[in-house]
Amino acid sequence: MAARKLSISAFFVVLAIFLTGSQCASVRRTPSSAGQLYKSALEDLQKHRFEEAKYNFKKIYSDYPNSGYADNALFRLGYIACVQEEYLLARDYFGTLVGEHPKSEWAFDAKTWLGLLNSWVELSRELEEVRDQLGVVIDQSEQNNTAKDIEDLQNEISRLQEENRKLRELIETLD
Repeated sequence: MAARKLSISAFFVVLAIFLTGSQCASVRRTPSSAGQLYKSALEDLQKHRFEEAKYNFKKIYSDYPNSGYADNALFRLGYIACVQEEYLLARDYFGTLVGEHPKSEWAFDAKTWLGLLNSWVELSRELEEVRDQLGVVIDQSEQNNTAKDIEDLQNEISRLQEENRKLRELIETLD
């Protein structure tokens, strides 16, 4: 009886070793590995080690796209891009999150960021257009002396800069 228990135990030990050995390649890709990588990335983010955090979040997104961490990694990448004032890149990350994970708990926040960033891009575009117009008016004013037009455009630039400043402050408060 004792010999039989020993052989059954030995069988289970051999089976466990076999199963563990045959799954070694997949063990590296389990959600617990994604979880460990996520934990490390969060620690880096909290310590403002943005490059390390970005690397880990990108790795989560690329290596574990079906894990429960992929959408969160995209959100964090968008956040880091905002902190580093890479607003167009941030839009890409938030847009990807909304597109690939529309039911994510982060989707609403990503849409909020997208709205703010899209407003910022539009205001920046308008500001550049007004600056270009001001350059043309200044050139013409040397010929026509249109100080009123210059003043109007400078006021418009000031207004747009103030709106842009307010949006930046709003973006910073979301941090």
